[in-house]
Parts: sequence; C-alpha cells; structure tokens
Amino acid sequence: MNPINGSVSPERRQEIIDEFDAYADKSVAAIESIELDEKTMGDIIKEEIDRINAKRKNEISVT
Repeated sequence: MNPINGSVSPERRQEIIDEFDAYADKSVAAIESIELDEKTMGDIIKEEIDRINAKRKNEISVT
C-alpha cells in the first residue's frame, strides 16, 4: 500500500486476487467434499435400510 495516497500497486492487487482465488478454490473443494460425503452417507444408509428390510422380509416368510 502506498503510504502517501493509500493506493495498492498493481502487483499487490494481483497478489490479493490470487490469494482470494486460492481461498475460493479451497472453499469450493470443501463444499464439494461435503456434498460427496453426504451423498455417500445417504447411499450407505439406504443400503442398510434395504438390508434390514430384506432381512425382515425373510424372517416373516420363514415363520
């Protein structure tokens, strides 16, 4: 920052933009990771529900 007029040099401005872009990329990656984790967790839960229902169905048909 220029102490006389408070302006930022073009080089520093680009550094700030690059730092923000890197931060934004990490944020997007984190969000996508969470979405993937939620989808994976949902798939696991659905598989477990299906397994339990199949087991119950087999128990009912056996008795």
